[in-house]
Amino acid sequence: MKMKKLILSAIVTTLISSTVFGGALNTKVVAGDASWVAHADIDAILTSELGKMFLAVAEKKEGFAKGIEAMKKEFGCDPLTDIRGITAYGPQLGDRAGVLVVDVTVASDKLIDLLKAKKSYKSAEHGRHVIHQWTEVKKHSDKAETSYACFYDNKTIVIATDLKRLAGALDVLDGKADSLAKTNAIESLPEIAKGAFFVLAADKIVFPKGKAPRALILKGVSAVSGQGGEADGSVFVSVRVLAGSDEDAVNMRTFIQGFLALGMMMRQQEKFADLQNLGEKIDVGGKGKEVQVDATIPVKSVARILAFIQEHRAQFGPRKRGLRRGDEEMRE
Repeated sequence: MKMKKLILSAIVTTLISSTVFGGALNTKVVAGDASWVAHADIDAILTSELGKMFLAVAEKKEGFAKGIEAMKKEFGCDPLTDIRGITAYGPQLGDRAGVLVVDVTVASDKLIDLLKAKKSYKSAEHGRHVIHQWTEVKKHSDKAETSYACFYDNKTIVIATDLKRLAGALDVLDGKADSLAKTNAIESLPEIAKGAFFVLAADKIVFPKGKAPRALILKGVSAVSGQGGEADGSVFVSVRVLAGSDEDAVNMRTFIQGFLALGMMMRQQEKFADLQNLGEKIDVGGKGKEVQVDATIPVKSVARILAFIQEHRAQFGPRKRGLRRGDEEMRE
């Protein structure tokens, strides 16, 4: 999907820009007609105990340090310190149309020079803003795609899937068009909790033809929201789903509770002894069509889980295609 590719490429390509919306979600940068929004507070993630833990694991991976140094040299930025936050939004979840607002802390000059060096590079103006446009064939695809970006100021870069969408995003930032802060169009957007570094909300969900989920209880879902973060020594996740009917909501709650019970039973096995007594708390509730799941787990317990995964990576890692685990053991 174009938007997914855009998000991935933006983290690399747009790093090389500037800053403005680090911290919690700022609804003033989101278009008033958006039906979904997602925000990641990169600063908060990397400074949290959870973020430091995962970063320590990543730094041990072969090639990680070289990759960071290569980006510093080529683009003049450090992806671990220069990205402060990313906000994505669009008019319809699943639609290709979407916008990214990226907050970084490096000068845009080098990136602009790189863009201008592309044979397909073009530029246009929207008010006082310069819009950069380039077309290229994406990796693992034979299809050429055009990208649009604008360095809004010395601190912010805006990327969109089409020129009209980008122009609209710039109007929002300029105060010429309504923002989500004014319209409150996404009713499912939760009140941001202390320590949250990721938030997602989507209303008016309509699955594209032929792409509806196979599970019947998910087909009627019309809204979803969630947030996650770290506070008071624990990692927390909160998810809310608006099901298609009361019956679907009951079935969804029952399924989640059954899945959790199965997980607890599996952890009683001797090989999972290190994963017992983690101190997690998981509540499954909600009324009517609403399904609410709230979970917390101490950061220290996450460290235990991570250590367990690292120790048993060979046992629980990806299986060879076409072979069951028993078959692999027999061949050895």
